[in-house]
Amino acid sequence: MASGSGVPGARGDAVDDPRWRTAWWIVFGALAFLALAIAVFSLQTVLVVGDSIALWRRVAAVVLSVPLAALSIRMVWRRVNGATSTKALFWASVLLLAAEAAALDMWVGTAMVAGTWWSAAGVANSAARMAAPTAALLAAPWVRAAFFDEADWGLVALLVVVGAAWAVLMYLGHVGLLFLWDLAGAAAAGTRARARLAVSEERLRFARDMHDLLGHRLTGIAVGSELAARLAERAPDQAADQMRQVQAATREALREMHGAVSGYREVELARELDGLRAVLDSTGARFTVEGSPEDVPEEARPLAAWVVREGGTNVVRHSRAEHCGVVLRREEGRVVVEVHNDGAEGDAAPGRGNGLTGLAERVAAVGGTLEARRSGRDGFLLRAALPAGPPAGRDGGARERAPKGADT
Repeated sequence: MASGSGVPGARGDAVDDPRWRTAWWIVFGALAFLALAIAVFSLQTVLVVGDSIALWRRVAAVVLSVPLAALSIRMVWRRVNGATSTKALFWASVLLLAAEAAALDMWVGTAMVAGTWWSAAGVANSAARMAAPTAALLAAPWVRAAFFDEADWGLVALLVVVGAAWAVLMYLGHVGLLFLWDLAGAAAAGTRARARLAVSEERLRFARDMHDLLGHRLTGIAVGSELAARLAERAPDQAADQMRQVQAATREALREMHGAVSGYREVELARELDGLRAVLDSTGARFTVEGSPEDVPEEARPLAAWVVREGGTNVVRHSRAEHCGVVLRREEGRVVVEVHNDGAEGDAAPGRGNGLTGLAERVAAVGGTLEARRSGRDGFLLRAALPAGPPAGRDGGARERAPKGADT
């Protein structure tokens, strides 16, 4: 009887993945349905045997089957969440099973009830813990036949075989479902890990580029400054020349740094849409786009791309969305960009973090408006209305710098 704890770490990483949550409900629902078969078999046996057993025993069997099924489901619940059953939970279910068997007596339905309990307990408890109840279940029909009735050993053997076969079949079904469950958790965690690795690699690449671009320049500036300091008293003209060289090197370093940073921070609307689609597809969420980047004037596309990026970041990090939609359209001489999702968390509207605050400042700088609010019961809407062209004298080029906190 396996009691593997699964992959708790993977579950922690995957908890926001819609596919993982769907798999959780499918697996738990299937296992709980199987455990409920205890109550079904008990009721069926009571109806079939009729007056062969006393009324009070039939009533007791039906009543006892409910908590027995509940404890079986509880053991399965713990296993699905990566834990084994507690001793108190396990032995309470054993005592209930013994009372249930005593109330029902020895019938095929009794064997099915015992087999169903055994399959649920088997996946949630260690083999050592299951050893004694398993031996008792296999021996009980023989003991019952030997001491209380005229023995029909063929029927006893058939009862034992049917019960054991049903228990093994159910157990294998449980193990298969739990294997798929663990696999789903590991796959979802792997997707998140790959995303984190991609971010880390991009940061390392940026650090290497900055080192390659600025390391040599800054070293030359430091050496030139030291030389100018030594020449300042005895050769002022040479010191001045040296400082002019340092000044030129500093300006060149700044130019190179600005070029590198603007290349990293330049965003394209089509690329942002494709990137958001890929991220949401990897989490199992549905992504739709109404309109196209061509509907947005070229001068407004960089800022529209930042709206899509910030909205997508909020969807991935702060929601349990199963659907995210982006709308791009022209409306009364303005460009409207909307990012909507259906899985906002919590009861209150999300706060304005650095990303939204910085984006609002950038949108306001070109004469636009930004709105972030609840939409519907569980939805959240980020809506920007941008002028079709940037006002004269204002910095409408979002390519120059990123919104404050946009990568948070």
